[in-house]
Amino acid sequence: MATDLFSINTEAIPPEAYAAALASMPDAHPSTLASLFCGVDAVTLWQGLVDGDRHVVAHARAALQGNRVDDFLDDERPKISERVDLVVKRWQRALRTDPPAAVWQRYCDAAIGVATRASASYPAALVDDIAAPAVLFHRGTIDVVAGPRVGIVGTRTCSRYGRDVAYDLGEQLSKVGVAVVSGLATGIDAAAHRGALAAGGPTIGVLACGFLGRAPLEMNKSSRTIPRNEAML
Repeated sequence: MATDLFSINTEAIPPEAYAAALASMPDAHPSTLASLFCGVDAVTLWQGLVDGDRHVVAHARAALQGNRVDDFLDDERPKISERVDLVVKRWQRALRTDPPAAVWQRYCDAAIGVATRASASYPAALVDDIAAPAVLFHRGTIDVVAGPRVGIVGTRTCSRYGRDVAYDLGEQLSKVGVAVVSGLATGIDAAAHRGALAAGGPTIGVLACGFLGRAPLEMNKSSRTIPRNEAML
């Protein structure tokens, strides 16, 4: 049974708040989150980990062993079961220290949306993807993801010619309503993104580090202003 300290009014806080809290746990990588959310909803996961429910903890241990096994192959590391238990305990400490309401407020203050595959706002284009994120953070107009899209990514140390070609591709695709998807990294990604923005068409920027983490300089420059027809994921 939950203690008074961790018993909260689940009706007052959306499930996405619990999902955001779970995604903020240390070592909660995308593949691990996907396994954690397989067959278990965010509220049940959060409450079960906080309470130490044996069924939820066993589910968490299975998710870790199935997705992070490569981390345990080094003979100098502790055995798998010991390592997994340490991670689960870190998760429990993190969840008890930073409740969903506080996590949710941070994202709301930063105008960052949170969606799970059960959310109405989750893009239909991603639902059947083999690597669809269990928890999707977004800013801007997420509906852009529903339209035609082309990914343009490449080296960070490109030539001037490479930058010009990427810029022109982004610009021309954008003019005909095709959303340019880039990682916003320095080089080809940023050039394509700038070209698309110059044409005023839809763009989608995918951040590898998350919105509240530290991003490379080029990502910070590109994500400061989000036009109405741009989505950041």
